[in-house]
Amino acid sequence: MQAPENIFTNGKMTNDGYVATGLYYASGSSRLTYEYRRVGECVWTYDEREDYWATSCGEAMCFPEGTPKENNFGYCSYCGNKIKIGTHHE
Repeated sequence: MQAPENIFTNGKMTNDGYVATGLYYASGSSRLTYEYRRVGECVWTYDEREDYWATSCGEAMCFPEGTPKENNFGYCSYCGNKIKIGTHHE
């Protein structure tokens, strides 16, 4: 797949919905290249009892306070998909 243009330098997101999933050196080259895939959704659900955010990709995240959005998280730091807030568990 050809790397899309208009890459943002922060997070390697593109303007057309792709995310960089890997960084490697192209065969016989010293130039760094990214692999891209279409961005999906990762559902983050807050567990009030345990005080953490469970992700649909099987990970967990804790914030001292606030939601992922209030902590400037728009994309999952584990799978790279766009965060969607799920129903809270009490």
